[in-house]
Amino acid sequence: MGSAKEGYMKKILAVMLSMGMALSLFGCQNGGTSERPAESSSKTETEEQTKKEADEAEVTIVYMRQAGNTEVEDELIKEFEAQNPGIKVQADDVPTEECYNKLALSHNAGNPPDVIMTFWSPDAAANGMLEPLLGSYVDETDYLNRFVKSCREMDTYDGNLYAVPFRAGPDSWFANKDMLDAAGLEIPKFGEEWNWDTFREYAEALRDPDAGTYGIGIVGGNTNGTEWQFWPFLFQAGGKIIENGKAVFNGPEGVEALEYVCSLIQDDLIPPGITTTDLNMLQDMQIAHTLCMWTDGPWMLSTMRNTYPEENICVLPMTTAKTFGNLSGGTSLGMSSISKHKDEAWKFIEFMTSDEVLLKWNKGTGNAPPVYSAWDDPYYAEDRDWQVMKELAMQDNEYIIPANHYPESIALNQIMRNYLQAAYIGEMSPKEALDAAAEEWNEILEKYDPGAADLIWK
Repeated sequence: MGSAKEGYMKKILAVMLSMGMALSLFGCQNGGTSERPAESSSKTETEEQTKKEADEAEVTIVYMRQAGNTEVEDELIKEFEAQNPGIKVQADDVPTEECYNKLALSHNAGNPPDVIMTFWSPDAAANGMLEPLLGSYVDETDYLNRFVKSCREMDTYDGNLYAVPFRAGPDSWFANKDMLDAAGLEIPKFGEEWNWDTFREYAEALRDPDAGTYGIGIVGGNTNGTEWQFWPFLFQAGGKIIENGKAVFNGPEGVEALEYVCSLIQDDLIPPGITTTDLNMLQDMQIAHTLCMWTDGPWMLSTMRNTYPEENICVLPMTTAKTFGNLSGGTSLGMSSISKHKDEAWKFIEFMTSDEVLLKWNKGTGNAPPVYSAWDDPYYAEDRDWQVMKELAMQDNEYIIPANHYPESIALNQIMRNYLQAAYIGEMSPKEALDAAAEEWNEILEKYDPGAADLIWK
């Protein structure tokens, strides 16, 4: 009995021992599994910390640009970000006429964009809103070797460079080729024979009172362009806008230039209502075949081709008088003087103004490139109209002056606009109008260093 009981107890102990070992084994296995969430949690924390550090290391720069032409540019921004994984670019699209005021307001508030698309660099530089680039960011020799002469001064002020050209070129005339053909007129070639006298002859040949057609039109309304379209005539007469810090456009050369333009108006060679005429009106007249030609910057070639592909629009060179003179304009990329991310901002500017990117952007948007190398591309080299613009852009002439190359350009341009209108409608003589405008200009200019607006490389 005792022996049987003893055997029974041994069996119980064996079963319990087996169960204990099984539980122990299960516990070990379960314990191994229970440690994994802790491992996983630790790993997740590490990943989150790494991501946090990466986010903290990543810099976002704000790029204020003119609204429009964004598709090509957005692709370039993606390309830049791929090449610079620590930098993100936030584009801020602003209507052209609002860009300067937005920069001024944000600068004064201490939170300006890092990179700015500008066509008023001297004005912004005079007010301390742009970072000087020569020496610290831009090598002067490299800059002069790359950028065409007609645009390299667009962004200079007080002996320094404040932005890098992005698209740029001098003005030209845009003509309705069918109207030239109907009048038996050839496309004129650039040079001394295409002067104020032959220009008037073209205007007279294209004027048909019965049909209501005109040869030439100019902007004269209360809008950007009125003063810009007068400046080339001033330069061709041998005049200048500012010298030694004072307005000098009211000298004999300026009076001669304005008298010439006024004579075209008085002789009914320019459409009536000039003080309300803007560029859109002139384009509409040209498409209606009631106006042959008007003038503006090179970007208008692609605008006309894309908007009116069925129209036969061609480019004519600017005229000459005492000299070949022209206005050069465009847009550039500058950097805020109080940007918190200047190194990253400059990397972006450097990328966007490289020869490769400038060619890609200007071709993609139909603009004139500011660098010599781009003009050799077939897109430009094999196009007759672009070649006319190239010839104008390559001129080495002290009278090819960048637009808005003076401080407080918005205010000064409005003053000039008002007095040009007074001369155009006969309220004031050309001399009276220019003298009055110069007096008001000088009241503003006397606040600035006399040599600040001088060109550096002319």
